[in-house]
Amino acid sequence: MLTRNIGRLQSAGLMNKQAPRHLNQIVARPNRLHQQQTKSIHVENSVGNTLPFKFRGPETSKVGVAMKVASFFFVGFFTPFAIARYQMKKSGAWP
Repeated sequence: MLTRNIGRLQSAGLMNKQAPRHLNQIVARPNRLHQQQTKSIHVENSVGNTLPFKFRGPETSKVGVAMKVASFFFVGFFTPFAIARYQMKKSGAWP
């Protein structure tokens, strides 16, 4: 189907002379968007060293980290509802 459409476009003069004329020329081109970039970071994947911050040890407490995580999720979950309520109150739709 694609080759028939390309033929029609060529016969109508709508395609540029430098454009590829065959499907295999289109498919054979390398896609530069999917090439992997070289990364200059090295992480030791040992037990207890997989997070970018420390939550074990004498300087940090598990309760403090748990409170921070809980507040992060609480704020992230209820922010859209608070914004919707504010907009509805502003427009007069909220009692």
